[in-house]
Amino acid sequence: MLDALRRVKLLAREATPIRLALSADGLELSAVTQDVGRAQEDLDAKYEGTEMVIAFNPDYLADGVEAAGGDEITIETVDALKPAVVRPVGVEGYLYLLMPVRVS
Repeated sequence: MLDALRRVKLLAREATPIRLALSADGLELSAVTQDVGRAQEDLDAKYEGTEMVIAFNPDYLADGVEAAGGDEITIETVDALKPAVVRPVGVEGYLYLLMPVRVS
């Protein structure tokens, strides 16, 4: 995820948020910057719940994923406007709180 996040982040200029589209098919990372272009990455992921699109500041999301370490992470949230929690799978004692960005 971290590599895909870094690739998509290249087009996220001037605090452009990265959108995470969560569905049963997996996870799609995307960033759209006017006059520059669009970046999109599809990842295999296990998702439970209703489909949603949530956006985060790319720097803060990358920091949390990188600091979590390990091969797998869990991102938990209630809805697109509530804070998300990033945790490494199987590791206790690490918690990264991430606030979403409101997008239209």
